[in-house]
Amino acid sequence: MREVYVVKSGNETPPLDYWEIVGESTRWGRYLAAREQQVILRGMKAAGAPGRAVDVGCGGGRWSKILYDAGWQMTCIEVNEDALKSCLHKMPSATGILIPPTENGIRCETGSQRILVCMEAPEVIEFPWFSSEANRILEKSGYVIGFYMNPQSWRGALWRLSRSTNGIGGQHYSGPSYTVWKRNFLANGFEMLHEESVAWSPFGRESNSTLVPFAAEMELRLGLNRLVRFAPWILFVARKKSA
Repeated sequence: MREVYVVKSGNETPPLDYWEIVGESTRWGRYLAAREQQVILRGMKAAGAPGRAVDVGCGGGRWSKILYDAGWQMTCIEVNEDALKSCLHKMPSATGILIPPTENGIRCETGSQRILVCMEAPEVIEFPWFSSEANRILEKSGYVIGFYMNPQSWRGALWRLSRSTNGIGGQHYSGPSYTVWKRNFLANGFEMLHEESVAWSPFGRESNSTLVPFAAEMELRLGLNRLVRFAPWILFVARKKSA
């Protein structure tokens, strides 16, 4: 087992993680957060009675806390120490693990977790090692609750154009298309239980446009939430095959 740097929250109250603030204070942020929460709850229901769960790329812990409050024993993994401290302040008995950005695995014992959450962490889920590591750390018939940013989408194309003209960095949309990623993921011992798409409308993450509720409603009415191949973002619940 590799050395683990465990972070404690301390007595001070850390500031909220930036994306938590966005998720609570803007119309687009609240829309996405609500959709993500529904998928978290769906995965929890499928997994049954509380056990051990790990949140990779936990940020300030908004998704970890949903499981924590339901009785799950949480391990929270993050590259940003301030975000991890914010996460642990909300969940005093959770284990927090600070990792370097160059990490190439998930710091959990083999077969030790029933749920793996990887929500809005493209720098993790896009790496080739993710699916094999997910399989390794999960119990028999364990669950992955995840989020994928699809480069084979209008947002992916716009991001690549922006990077070439403005020198924007980051890991967004740098992996394979969702179709290719999913094929490799399933080949590593998983089956998809649920998939849905989000973010078809042309709003930025911090948008507070009054048109957001209308756009969100139209996504559902037009069935775009079921069209995942070319979707900008995909939310999913998968299960590790028992044999």
